[in-house]
Amino acid sequence: YSQLVNQPLGPFVRPLVFEKLPVGKSQEYYRRTREALYNVKVEDWAPRGEVRAKEWKKVEKCLVLFSKYLKATKDEAGGGSICGAEPTFADFVIAGILQWCKEGFGAESVDWKDIVTWQDGRWGSFMHSLEKFSVVI
Repeated sequence: YSQLVNQPLGPFVRPLVFEKLPVGKSQEYYRRTREALYNVKVEDWAPRGEVRAKEWKKVEKCLVLFSKYLKATKDEAGGGSICGAEPTFADFVIAGILQWCKEGFGAESVDWKDIVTWQDGRWGSFMHSLEKFSVVI
């Protein structure tokens, strides 16, 4: 799950993560390790122009696939989670990636608002259903 969703999202979110890191050692480490890993400069990660629109469609298509899992389990098992009524590890993996997007893009950004409204708001509902697990007791 993680790679399938993370791969199209990475070019959009990784540069935003870099910008949010403290200037100095944190940004230097992130730049050095990620540029070596992806063989692309931080400044060149984010798609632009027509390429951006095309790549953003790939992100949506990827989430459509997971939306089908959610719909199937909701219809078959009465749950709103990927594997049925109760969330499993797979749900938290996807939620973690979506939270990464929310924090990277910003909760009020156009990109985040796109994601939470795709597939008739399924991702917004999905994230909302897992909020109770974000509290440490």
